[in-house]
Amino acid sequence: MKDSLAHLYESRRYAECKAACLDWLADQPSNLSARKLLIRSLTALGHLDESLMQCDQSLLYCDTASEEAEILFFKGEIYSNSQQDELALQSFTTALQKDDTKVSTAFMLAYTTYRLNRFDESRSFCMSLLERGTSVPPALYGHTIYLLAQMDRSMVFDDLRQYLLKVSPDLPVPFFHYGVAELLDRQEEYLSAFQHYEAANALIRKDRPYPFGGDLNALKQYQAMFSGDFFSRLEPLARDSREPIPIFIVGMPRSGSSLLEQMLGEHSEITPQGEVTWLRDAFEKYRNELSNPKDPNFIVDACLDHEFRARLRDYYLTQMDDVQTSYFTDKLPGNHAYGFLIHSLFPDALVIHLKRDRIATLWSCFKTPFTVGHRYSESLVECYQYIAAVERMMAHWKSMFSDRIFTLDYETLIDEPEASLSEVFSKLNLDLEPSCLEPHKSQRIVNTASRNQVIQPLYASANKQVAPYIGYIEDRLGEGLKPEVSR
Repeated sequence: MKDSLAHLYESRRYAECKAACLDWLADQPSNLSARKLLIRSLTALGHLDESLMQCDQSLLYCDTASEEAEILFFKGEIYSNSQQDELALQSFTTALQKDDTKVSTAFMLAYTTYRLNRFDESRSFCMSLLERGTSVPPALYGHTIYLLAQMDRSMVFDDLRQYLLKVSPDLPVPFFHYGVAELLDRQEEYLSAFQHYEAANALIRKDRPYPFGGDLNALKQYQAMFSGDFFSRLEPLARDSREPIPIFIVGMPRSGSSLLEQMLGEHSEITPQGEVTWLRDAFEKYRNELSNPKDPNFIVDACLDHEFRARLRDYYLTQMDDVQTSYFTDKLPGNHAYGFLIHSLFPDALVIHLKRDRIATLWSCFKTPFTVGHRYSESLVECYQYIAAVERMMAHWKSMFSDRIFTLDYETLIDEPEASLSEVFSKLNLDLEPSCLEPHKSQRIVNTASRNQVIQPLYASANKQVAPYIGYIEDRLGEGLKPEVSR
């Protein structure tokens, strides 16, 4: 029974796994194996409140401190996934007190204190993990090195050399290479750093092959499907004047979207929602209910249908917590593909296309270990091609409804933040508020790869980080793309 449930979970058949676990627990309520799989299935389904309730019930059936520690670890992960980091910290702390042999719990304490800006505590947890040497699984060891390298900008490579020697220098773990690359970069050993970044991305691609062509084809298809003919036939949905208006921040990851949202979110009339997938989820959910969901013409006709679009918009808006402000932000960069949806569901929405120097964006993506998505970033060539495709996509949407799309250069935002924000707010009929110019003072927790930049005062050195690597990047891009490197 346990193996069959585990198979359901590993096959991502979470709803079936949940139902089977509940059936099992009806006969054996004290079965911890079923309870743990139930908690994991509920979490995967997004039923976090129910997951927490099951954690509390499971603790009543634990016979040992080790069993309690495992349930408390699950509870901490649920809080962490829902961005309740203080509660996550409490759960992980108690779990480690129950069983101090669990290195995964120690790492989550390091990660959670890092997210809470409690860097001394996070550094201490990291160093204690590294001192355990080979008792720490290689992947977790690599994650720890990377976290420490991101956090402690004063530490030099030699300070960690003794710990790095406890594992093989050829260890095939991506995060190990990312961490070492960060430290080598700080020591200005750029060629070695570049090689470690390449090794990290090559290992990820080897473990999880990825057909890049699908990304480019999807953008091309949307551009062909949703052109002038579609928009000329489109009848906008009427908006309830009581509904808040969305501000979509789109473009490439690592182009400043987290920073911009943090700045906008400090305004009293804007509620930041973060990187939410509501638009994509709504489209996928209702497109798959169509009788012919793969036929482009069928999809276009559906997107022109008033009832179909109303269902998508209602789904999107019901995902949101109660928003009392005039506006809210949605900063999922990949929404650049869904310009047709944005305009047809929310014709009053403002779309901010945030652009950054192509090569600076390319390098920043390549050296960032994304936890979800952005697989094109594992290849310099593919990432560069994707950046160009996104720019073409945005140019297409702008030719369709230019009055609702505002292009903002990251470099201008950094150099002239007051002027840049004033221009954005003028399009929203809002006045600039002083707190918007000090995003690093915000108490809001940022959970994207740009977190380190957002919690610091504005600085203009980010694009300079690519300079030592330009030659290596040019070699990898090849002759065909070299003329565009300086753009």
